[in-house]
Amino acid sequence: MATLFTNGTETIKLYESINRGKPLYQLAYYTGGRRVQRNFSDQAKAKRTAKRVLGTLAEDSELVDNLNTPELESLVAAKKVLLPGYALHVAVEEHAQAVTRLGKTTLREAVDFFMSHHRADVPRLMLDETATQFPWG
Repeated sequence: MATLFTNGTETIKLYESINRGKPLYQLAYYTGGRRVQRNFSDQAKAKRTAKRVLGTLAEDSELVDNLNTPELESLVAAKKVLLPGYALHVAVEEHAQAVTRLGKTTLREAVDFFMSHHRADVPRLMLDETATQFPWG
């Protein structure tokens, strides 16, 4: 039997069990369409975490509810250009980190520079393989 925590919209279940003679508390909930399970050895910590996660889920739910049409269209367009299985939030995080590190250089300029200096058609060889290709004296 599970203990339920809810904020009216989202629900988190707290399961209690015994593992190797010790109590185990497991939180189970959904976020981003995926099931999340987190284990705790301390019931109080599991309950605090459940309440904190419910707050975060409520904030996320409110953000989604308040999206306007152009923002929704932008999300749909972004999902269409991503590779299959590549999470949108991961792509945005990587892009933000790259732009921050590049400073005044654009991401496109950095990619162009990299591609012009790292030819894909040149085979990578180990030093001993390279040495056999040169005539020695």
